[in-house]
Amino acid sequence: MLDDSTSESINMLQLGSLLKRNLVMVLISVCFTTLIALLLAIYLPHRFKSKAVLSIQSGYFQHPLVNDLISETQDPSEMSSQRLSLLRLALNDQFLDKLGTTYQIYKHPSDNNFRVLERESLFRQIEYFSVSPTSFQISISTDNPETSYKVTTEILDQMTSILVGQRYQTFMKARDSILKQAKLLESTLSSPAHAPQQDALRAELASMESNLASLRARFTEQHPDVMRMKSLTQALEAKLKLIPNTANQGTDDYTSVFLSPASRASTQQIFDDLLKKLSHLNIVLEMERNRQDVSYLAIIEQPTIPTKPTFPDPVQFVLIGALGGLLIGGAITTFRELRRTVKLTAEEVEEIFGLEFLGELPQYTQMQQLIAIGESKSNFAVLTLPARGN
Repeated sequence: MLDDSTSESINMLQLGSLLKRNLVMVLISVCFTTLIALLLAIYLPHRFKSKAVLSIQSGYFQHPLVNDLISETQDPSEMSSQRLSLLRLALNDQFLDKLGTTYQIYKHPSDNNFRVLERESLFRQIEYFSVSPTSFQISISTDNPETSYKVTTEILDQMTSILVGQRYQTFMKARDSILKQAKLLESTLSSPAHAPQQDALRAELASMESNLASLRARFTEQHPDVMRMKSLTQALEAKLKLIPNTANQGTDDYTSVFLSPASRASTQQIFDDLLKKLSHLNIVLEMERNRQDVSYLAIIEQPTIPTKPTFPDPVQFVLIGALGGLLIGGAITTFRELRRTVKLTAEEVEEIFGLEFLGELPQYTQMQQLIAIGESKSNFAVLTLPARGN
């Protein structure tokens, strides 16, 4: 039996001989695949990517002046989803078509049949994803570095414009709602003061209409007294229309709450608070009229012209080629070794199996074996025929 040290030395010798037999073939395989990968990296169409990083602060969804009117979102995942939806809103069909035609990304700009496919392809080239809870990376890959830079810049401008515009529209809607409510409360608070005046004017109008009816019974429409009374009646009707009519306001349950005498003080307080918020909102809207200078958006990384292609990467291709060559060389080595016939010398057999070497048998070719067999048969026949004859 062989000990462990002898077995290990034999394995190392066998491994060394295996590497020696297949080293050249493996090196050739690695060099060949690496060369092919390098040629692919040189001649494949290059793609360039320009990127930018945009930060959308949580203040975008909040404002201390209208926190009780505009809902706030505290869940970070929900806020991230809202940010992504706003960025997606910026990439509308009109904007994508503008990019495709301006920078000749569309190969068939005049063919409507290809427009949908090319628009979808352009949209898939635009990447925007979250790199932090408030920051998003925006990039696009094109076949020209300058085109990549310009398109990324336009996408960034479009997204910031949509973000600012949506926030501005939200505040405009809030202001309109506050203004509408303030006008309603103003009418409610001022209606009691106009009630006596309305009653007097209505009584006077009723008297004028009665006199006009009696004059019309006696004279024609062209009579001076009829025309004068008719003119006075119309003037009084116009004056009555200018005074807020509260006759039908009590029919609305929502409005009737503010008409009760018990709620007048509370109504006045709400009205004052709405006026304060309305004033603050007007200030905010005036400040955000300059959409180039907002505090809730920040461009962390401006797009730049890429200096090297992102695809194909020569270093990456060379590494992949070398690895592929090693794998191919290993597969070929395994196949060759499985088909290889192992030949051992008498000394190697004696050493490996611990057997005593007695001698060597002669090795004949196939022709020599046939001749030897024939000779043995003839000799046998010569020696045995006389014996059989006896």
